Amino acid sequence: MRRLLLMAGLILFAGLLVWLLRPKAPRSDEELIRDSIDRMAAATQKKDVSAIAEEVSERYHGEGGDKRELKTYLLAFLMRGEFVRAIPARVQISLTSESAAEVSLVVVLARGDVKGEQDLRPELVVGTHKIDAHFAKEGDQWRVIDARGRDAAARDLFP
Repeated sequence: MRRLLLMAGLILFAGLLVWLLRPKAPRSDEELIRDSIDRMAAATQKKDVSAIAEEVSERYHGEGGDKRELKTYLLAFLMRGEFVRAIPARVQISLTSESAAEVSLVVVLARGDVKGEQDLRPELVVGTHKIDAHFAKEGDQWRVIDARGRDAAARDLFP
């Protein structure tokens, strides 16, 4: 009986190891871009300009200037901000080639215990920004190479 239980335990353990070590399906380019957006939103919440800059290409040239100037702009924006969360909403990704994508999204800046769009209430919203960006694949990571932003209008939030 003891030997039977030991064998069953070993078989279960081996099965668990096989399941845990199985090859993971590669993430799609769209998922990788969404991951980058999520990392930037999390870094914004922490006011971590360096982490945001990790998602920006050295080739960046857009609003704010080049990458160095963008970091200065972001630092000033984040330090004076009264928000605690940056929530990406209405994210639209269009892959234009194997290594280029156009991304459009609205970033909602909110204060309070807001985890996502579903938690938003008007009194918690500090601002909304419409961002249009271009991403490029550099190695195995997607990075922002250009971005333009403006205050979001109602049509951006409720098309």
